[in-house]
Amino acid sequence: MATILNINKEYEEIIIPGGEGEDVVLSVCTSDANIEATLHKVGNAIDRFQVLSSNVNLASSEDDLEQAKDALSNLIARTTSAIVGEQGWLDILTFIGDGTPVDPKENISTLGEVFAALVTWLYDHCSNKQLRAAGVYLQRETKGMHKAKPKRKKK
Repeated sequence: MATILNINKEYEEIIIPGGEGEDVVLSVCTSDANIEATLHKVGNAIDRFQVLSSNVNLASSEDDLEQAKDALSNLIARTTSAIVGEQGWLDILTFIGDGTPVDPKENISTLGEVFAALVTWLYDHCSNKQLRAAGVYLQRETKGMHKAKPKRKKK
C-alpha cells in the first residue's frame, strides 16, 4: 500500500534497538514551541561543543582534563535532555551501561555519537515542519494573486 500522507504526531518516538526486546523508546515532543526551543539550545551547544572538545584534547594536567570532561559531559547532558527529556537521558545512560547508568564523563565519545544522531533526527524533523509551514505560507500569500496568462505564439 502506498503512503499517501505522513502526518507528524505531537509526540514522536525514537527507538534505539537493543536486541531481544531490549529496545529503548524515547518520546520527543514535536510541538512547534518545543522544536523551536530545542533548536535554539542545540544551536548554542554545537558551537560550545567544538570548543569544549578541543579543551579535552589540549588539557595539560589531570585537573584540566577533569574540568574539561565535566564541562563537556554537562553540555551533552543538558542538550540531549532538551531533546529527549530527563528520563530519556537516564534511559540512554542505562542502555550504554547494559542496565546500569554509566558515568557520562567516561563515555563522552559514545554520548557524542548519540547526540549527533539525535541532532540529525531533530534537523530532519524540523525541516519537514518548515517545509509544511512554507507551503502554507506560500498558499496564503498567493491566494489572491492572478495567474499569469500564457503568451501567444507569434505567427
